[in-house]
Amino acid sequence: MSDEPLMGRARVRALLIDPLEEGGMRKGPRVSVGDHKDAMTKLADRVGYMSDAGLRGLGEYLIKFAGERQVWPAMNVILAQAWGMEMPPSKESDYVQSVLSSRLGEEALRGGWHAELLTDMRKKRPVPTGVYAKKLLAERAQGNRDRAAVYADRIKRGVGTDEARAFVDGYAAMKAEAAAIIELGIKKRAEA
Repeated sequence: MSDEPLMGRARVRALLIDPLEEGGMRKGPRVSVGDHKDAMTKLADRVGYMSDAGLRGLGEYLIKFAGERQVWPAMNVILAQAWGMEMPPSKESDYVQSVLSSRLGEEALRGGWHAELLTDMRKKRPVPTGVYAKKLLAERAQGNRDRAAVYADRIKRGVGTDEARAFVDGYAAMKAEAAAIIELGIKKRAEA
C-alpha cells in the first residue's frame, strides 16, 4: 500500500461513501444501481474539497439523517449539509463567481465590504440587492476591519494570540480573494 494521500474521488470514497455503505447505507428503493453509482460519483466530485475530518463528520450526519431506513438522502440534502460544514472554494462555485464578478461585486469592492459579500455568497445567501442589505454588509465589514486592527496591534506589541493571527491572516486572504474575482469581472466587462 502506498504512503501517498488519497486524492479526488478515491479519497471521498475511502472516507465517506465506502464506510457508510459498509455500515449498511444503501440506495433508495426507486433508484437503479446505475443511477446510484452515478450519484455517488457526482457526490465524490462535489464534496472533494472537504477536509478529511469534514468528510467523516458529514458521514456521521448522514447516518443520523438516514435513521433506521439507512437510505442515502437526496443529493441536495447532502450538499446543503456539506456546504454548512465547509464552504466550497470560490473557484468551484458558479454562484460565487457570478455574483462577485458582477457590478454588485464592483460596488462591494468600492465600499470595502467585498470580503463579507464573498462570505455570504459562499454560504449561498440571497444576493443583497437592497440598500438595507448592503448597509448591513458594510457595517459587518467595518466591524471586521476594526477587529483586525485591534488584533494586528496586539500582534505588533507581541501579545497577539494564535486566534488573533488566524483572524488577521484569514481576513486579509478573504479580501484578496474577493478582490481578485471582482477585478477579473471588471476586466471582462471592460473588454466586452
